[in-house]
Amino acid sequence: GIAAYLVQAGRVVDCGDGVLLHATAFEAAREQVARAMRASATPLTLAETRDLLGVSRRNAQAILETLDRQGITMRVGDGRTLRAVR
Repeated sequence: GIAAYLVQAGRVVDCGDGVLLHATAFEAAREQVARAMRASATPLTLAETRDLLGVSRRNAQAILETLDRQGITMRVGDGRTLRAVR
């Protein structure tokens, strides 16, 4: 369908759970999350991510899980942190 075409064309990121984000919006969210994680001494929680991005809990979870799958972040306890660059 159209969604699959847009994902394949790189215009949309499928974050799972029915959450599709424009590639530019996903990139902006990734940058905001990474910046917040670099600035914090503790892992970023789902609630903090939700508030940071101004999205629903469901959408914040989908974005974080996508960042995990992409190897950008990893889960640590109840939060997430940037994955160490190898």
